Amino acid sequence: MTISMTPEYKRAVFFKKLLYYSSNRTEVQHILNYLGKQYNNENRYFYNLTHVTYQLKLLELNHYLIIDEEVTFFAIWFRHISNDTWRTNNEERSAYVARLKLSEANVPKQIIQKVIQYISGCKNYSQPLDNDEAVFQDLDLAVFGIDNSVYEIYSDQIRKEWRRLPSFILNKRRKDFLHLLLDRATIYNTEKFQTTYELQARRNIKFELESY
Repeated sequence: MTISMTPEYKRAVFFKKLLYYSSNRTEVQHILNYLGKQYNNENRYFYNLTHVTYQLKLLELNHYLIIDEEVTFFAIWFRHISNDTWRTNNEERSAYVARLKLSEANVPKQIIQKVIQYISGCKNYSQPLDNDEAVFQDLDLAVFGIDNSVYEIYSDQIRKEWRRLPSFILNKRRKDFLHLLLDRATIYNTEKFQTTYELQARRNIKFELESY
């Protein structure tokens, strides 16, 4: 995956966006440090700061699909902040952290509520409630539609990230999730992502399922 802008640049943008709402630079820096610590954890092989940067780059490339880009920007930053492989409620926990940290930075409640809505909706990729949530889900699932050789790297990284789980639990959870995606009428919500990623995503998912 080619990233044209560094994680450091993205963190600087995040810092600047929060300073728009909060004059407390120390508090904002603490939030940024917290995010960096979580995403740079050595046990994160995929859902790390590189992944966040890639998602933000996808947002930039597809910004014309978004009505309120700032909500999606914050949702990307907090989407995988909780990444405990033993838990099945990481979306809820990530949404909770988003509420807590964004509230500390005085981000308006209407923005925070949207961020929580978008993150929580990724639990089972339920029907999006608005245009931007539909795009956010597509951004989140874009990895499934990448080139097969890169997808193999992704699936290996996910296995490493989940390595603490007994293999029978890991395999069942992963297969259930992959079947959930395949059973959808379309994996992606928007015409742009369906055209760009749908066919390859279904190929990749079927290929991975054959490995179990």
